[in-house]
Amino acid sequence: MAGLEVTLWAPVTVEVVPEEFCLEATFANQSSRPIIIALARVSYPTLVLEVEDSGGSRVFMAPPPIPSYKDLRRRKTIAPGKSVQVSYVGFLDRSLTAGNYRVRYASVHPALEGFRDKLLQSDWLKFSIGETEQTAAVRSADLTATLPVIREGGAVIEGEVDKWRRQITSNADGNTNYNRVSEWIVRFHVIIDKTHKLVTVTVRVRLIGEVSNSCRDAWEKAIENAWSNIFKLCCNSGDFQIVTDLQFADKESHYSVHVDCQGTTDMRHWLSKDTIDVRHEFGHMLGDSDEYYTVNGHPWGDPGQRKGSIMNNSKNSPAAHHYKLIQDTVEKLLQQECTTMPVKETC
Repeated sequence: MAGLEVTLWAPVTVEVVPEEFCLEATFANQSSRPIIIALARVSYPTLVLEVEDSGGSRVFMAPPPIPSYKDLRRRKTIAPGKSVQVSYVGFLDRSLTAGNYRVRYASVHPALEGFRDKLLQSDWLKFSIGETEQTAAVRSADLTATLPVIREGGAVIEGEVDKWRRQITSNADGNTNYNRVSEWIVRFHVIIDKTHKLVTVTVRVRLIGEVSNSCRDAWEKAIENAWSNIFKLCCNSGDFQIVTDLQFADKESHYSVHVDCQGTTDMRHWLSKDTIDVRHEFGHMLGDSDEYYTVNGHPWGDPGQRKGSIMNNSKNSPAAHHYKLIQDTVEKLLQQECTTMPVKETC
């Protein structure tokens, strides 16, 4: 007896812009009984989509959101002969080169009732990425991203970070979709102010979608409060307090973030009313991996632990090792060794 079938469709498949590429998945109930799906879970592109380039190599996406069992409560019943549509947009990184690709829905999804051990997948959908002025400029900038700029007689040193990150998650018992490989590009700007003993980490975000100024202010406040003035760098030339600066810009941005009406589903999709989970996603923008289940061989345990770090539980604070890429960058720019310590401790 037939069960649930899924098909993919895209309004544009030729020379798409990676950050704006949009898909629609249709889940059709071909059985004679109702099928219940957890709508939030099947809406996460990083959990359910597979992308390959023209050579058949896998194109991995950014890490998925922290697992939330509340998502399972947002369910949709598909009656026999009926269907449900889910849209995916902005799941590809702008660094992808122009060329031919293909994508499909493929998931052993525990959110599909009655099909917990069955692979649900669609046919491959072919598409191409075009070389636009924007992507060409981005790739050109990436080539010189690590070169430092020294100004004001050496009192201020700044540089761009452009680093590849890879995360392998395993041992996600009962949540098998999280057993996957994630990859993303970390981009931010660092300014070292020797006079004021300050390291400012700036992340510029281009928002896609309608959002109010109050929402922008709430995101900025939540993220900067979570990551600023907690740790400092103790270097040979003195100590430098670390602050973060989230900026919204249409041009020369580090990331494009879609304003999502369903939830904060990854680092590129933020819920307009959310000021908690975005703090965790900002950690990925700084180069930090998740800290739940087993990641890159380290057993972190369950997500959402009361004493877990911000990369395990969005409500909590970051730890010193979450500033490792910032520390490495400052060491390179200053050409000296540094150590990350809480601001209240003496270097």
